[in-house]
Amino acid sequence: MSGTILSVLRILLSGRALSSVALGLLVAGPLAGQFGILEAVTKALPWTLLALGGFELNDWFDADKDRLIHSTRIIPAGRASSGIVLAVAALSILMAVVSGLQLNTTSSEVLIFLGATVGILFYSNFAIKFAPFKIFYAAFLCTLPLMFVLAVRHYPPVYWWTCVASFLFFCGRELLMDVRDVDGDLAGGMATLPSRLGSSASVNIAFGLIGVGLISIVPAALAKGSILFAIGFGASAVVVFVAASIWRVSSLREQRWIVVGMWIPMVIGASVLI
Repeated sequence: MSGTILSVLRILLSGRALSSVALGLLVAGPLAGQFGILEAVTKALPWTLLALGGFELNDWFDADKDRLIHSTRIIPAGRASSGIVLAVAALSILMAVVSGLQLNTTSSEVLIFLGATVGILFYSNFAIKFAPFKIFYAAFLCTLPLMFVLAVRHYPPVYWWTCVASFLFFCGRELLMDVRDVDGDLAGGMATLPSRLGSSASVNIAFGLIGVGLISIVPAALAKGSILFAIGFGASAVVVFVAASIWRVSSLREQRWIVVGMWIPMVIGASVLI
């Protein structure tokens, strides 16, 4: 029993869990202006649970491949058994669905949330069968929380450009991750885009997508008219330029941190909704 509790705690204190909480905060932030902090956090809770469940389900599904290329992840590293990871995934998704159906009050909110749930359940199978297109699938899933925020708060149409920006950003980020994992993915039977296009071309496309995503946020930024956001936008452009410039001379470890750093322009872009 103590071993099971320790394994669950390791999952709840992992980077996956922190990313799930961060996603919830990104949903709650824009909603707080309309509902207040407590209700906004409550409304974002199903998204946090769904993200955690999705991460753990993916870890369970990819356990064999991760033993080849991601030995530090929770199952290959022995921090939790595959059975416990699957149980946490199932319970998190179940709690997400139950709370989501209780807290989401309009048909658009329910449809977006259930769409995200179904998408997460089938992501790993899609990634195996249609590996070259999994970046688009993942990017669409990652954009759904933003669509949820826009649907709940009824922003003017110009703010839907943030969804275009989000989709392009995530496509680029996912492609960079596939470049880093190309050898392991091939060993696991997944012929992703970098294995077909080559790593160099894929990196160019990835940063091109991120750059176009940055430009796509401009209509919403102009509508907001915030000096502070304009400064953040400029900082995001610098981050992307520096990342693109140093990628090819960076080690795999450094490239990992570049990928993590791509959250900076994405978070700044999402702040246009606050």
